[in-house]
Amino acid sequence: MKRRILWLLLCTLLCTTMAACARREAPQLPTAEVQTQPETPEPTLETEPSQAPDQAVSAHGSAAYIHGRTLVVSIFADDAATHWDETTDAADIDQTQEHLRIATEWLTDAVKPYGVTAEFFYDWKENPDLRYSAKFTETLVRADGSMYDVQAGYIQENIPTEELKRAYDADNVVYFFFFNTPYEGTWSLGRLNSQACDTELVNLFLRAAGPVDEPPSAYAHELLHAFGVPDLYYTGGLIPQAYVDYCKETGSQDIMYTINGDMDRITGQLTELDAYYLGLTARPAEADRWQLGLSEYEGE
Repeated sequence: MKRRILWLLLCTLLCTTMAACARREAPQLPTAEVQTQPETPEPTLETEPSQAPDQAVSAHGSAAYIHGRTLVVSIFADDAATHWDETTDAADIDQTQEHLRIATEWLTDAVKPYGVTAEFFYDWKENPDLRYSAKFTETLVRADGSMYDVQAGYIQENIPTEELKRAYDADNVVYFFFFNTPYEGTWSLGRLNSQACDTELVNLFLRAAGPVDEPPSAYAHELLHAFGVPDLYYTGGLIPQAYVDYCKETGSQDIMYTINGDMDRITGQLTELDAYYLGLTARPAEADRWQLGLSEYEGE
């Protein structure tokens, strides 16, 4: 009898040890919810990727509040499939800065009715420390944005964020990764900031299937993601399908639903709903009527 009890105890101990080993060998990986619709640009990811260990943590990420001064750091990135040439691509490189100018000026004007001032520093010709060139061996031009940690790691290792913020007396930083893509790839994408994401970055793919050259409105759209404004053209964690359908039926001109293709102006609107998700105004009745998700600034 004693031998049987001893044998059972040994089996139990062995099983427990094996289970513990199995748990150690199967760590939890970051996940991303991606929902797309046919003939629709890839949606912004709502994820909680790992944060850099020695960066200061902000509840709203590196782009906390649109009012104040924001640095837009431009990173011209080569990856396994795309490449920049400073000579042959000079016109395209210059165009990115012009599009940033149009986008940031539009955003500055768009938030004024809410009694706030948004200031953006993006001009790397005037301020060379706002421009970087990066080379990656991985394929970063992806519809799912799954290389976030690689890009965030590059920023952590190569860009002195806190020094830049002190030098420019800036409140926010958004990192624009520019990729010299052909007319057959995916659309640009940004990320909604979250408590686990301290590095707000945008992957701006210069060209996409269509063919499409990314216009200034796309730059403004992606910048708004960094400050917490969700897409309205697909259903996601904050936006139900019924509201997406409503935007389509009413021909919404909200910049988070549709972007115009003009290369010299932005015709879309920053709506009260967008302002709510920016933390600039109270929750509108429209958000309750359609049961939309809460702004990350709710209750502040």
